[in-house]
Amino acid sequence: MSKRKEIIPSDKILQVATEAILLPTIEEVAKDAGKKIELDVFVLTADKEAIKLPRLQAGPSAGGSIPGTLRVRFRKAFGERTLMCAEAKFDRDFTISNCSGFSLKGDIKGSEAKRTAFTMRYSVWEWTGWL
Repeated sequence: MSKRKEIIPSDKILQVATEAILLPTIEEVAKDAGKKIELDVFVLTADKEAIKLPRLQAGPSAGGSIPGTLRVRFRKAFGERTLMCAEAKFDRDFTISNCSGFSLKGDIKGSEAKRTAFTMRYSVWEWTGWL
């Protein structure tokens, strides 16, 4: 867990983060896997689930699906920005080539958002938090 205070973001920040960072990343992973990705999404603060968001899913339904959980954390940053850290962990029984999920970071300012880091994970079955 970060020593910096995590926040519960506004609905606007959640919408921007979902549309500009989270969903495009899930779509990219689903395309590469050739399967539908279905993630239950939670916003965390201080390692506790603060908000449950609607399930995010993307990809072809014909190739089967990979279920999992996406944990998202936010904190304020200099310049009226909000930083985001997210970790997806796939259910172990549905993984492909031991791919356990992915992690990413994002930077949100107003209605602009960008992914600043992205890593696919293999055999990482524990949550790590801010990296």
